[in-house]
Amino acid sequence: MTNAAAATIEALVITTLAGLELHLKPVPMAIQPSDSPENWLKFQGAHIAGGSLDEAVQNKVQAFMRRHKTEALFDGERNLTLAGSGLAICYPDMFHVEGEGVTGTSENVSSETPMSHVIKLDGEFLIKGDEVSIRVFWFNLNGRNFSDRRQPFNPDLTYENYLQMVEHDWKCDLKAGGVLTLHQVGSAEVLETHTIQR
Repeated sequence: MTNAAAATIEALVITTLAGLELHLKPVPMAIQPSDSPENWLKFQGAHIAGGSLDEAVQNKVQAFMRRHKTEALFDGERNLTLAGSGLAICYPDMFHVEGEGVTGTSENVSSETPMSHVIKLDGEFLIKGDEVSIRVFWFNLNGRNFSDRRQPFNPDLTYENYLQMVEHDWKCDLKAGGVLTLHQVGSAEVLETHTIQR
């Protein structure tokens, strides 16, 4: 199914636990998240309440995806996929520098593989309603994050180390009142705030 074909399908309208309404359409997807413990998208569903769906809604989304033979959804701007209990963007392309070509999922990248041998684009979490588009950018391999702070790149960093660093060092909270705050874990300092228009 092409993106053009997906555009002709009536959107699936769902509401997250935080009350955000999502209008989603299916898109074809070759890369999907791994169910392995190393899936770095899983923690996003745990930390971002606005991305969480209750079980009934998850079942509705999964049935919609199966019916249209797709593993991803399109909200008009980004490809989305289920990860844990939340919605998260699908894996960016990953490939080994050593000529191994594009990998299907993170399962094809050993947790012991030095990150100097893997190129991975920025991860991004997005929730999109009628009036708002919320993006959270996570670390890329150059050490740049959403606050544009710079950290030295460690060529010996393994994929497993990278996942642990992201999961334990940063989180974001989507407040029930419609304010998205981004901050470093263990610090009360708010690095970035977004007011949600409803």
